[in-house]
Amino acid sequence: MLGGNHLGVLSDLRNECSAKKLNVSVAEDELMRILILVRNFVLGYHQSITGEWDVAGIAHRAYDLEGKTIGTVGAGRIGKLLLQRLKPFNCYQIQRDG
Repeated sequence: MLGGNHLGVLSDLRNECSAKKLNVSVAEDELMRILILVRNFVLGYHQSITGEWDVAGIAHRAYDLEGKTIGTVGAGRIGKLLLQRLKPFNCYQIQRDG
């Protein structure tokens, strides 16, 4: 995610994609990564492609975001967009900017 704001300038010049859209994409990608980690997605994916399905094996290390604390360091444009997308999950949010 480092330098994500600067990639928007190049993207504007080459692909006519706005920097704002890139910031939204990066924030949503980070939300997806958080969900993948807390829901134990990788193990479930591996089980599904090998033809097995052990829900108990996945669920014992899967967590809900509700009530968890999520923090951002350097809550610039992307960090603020990420925190907005986390609001429906009822997380405690900590942001540190500067």
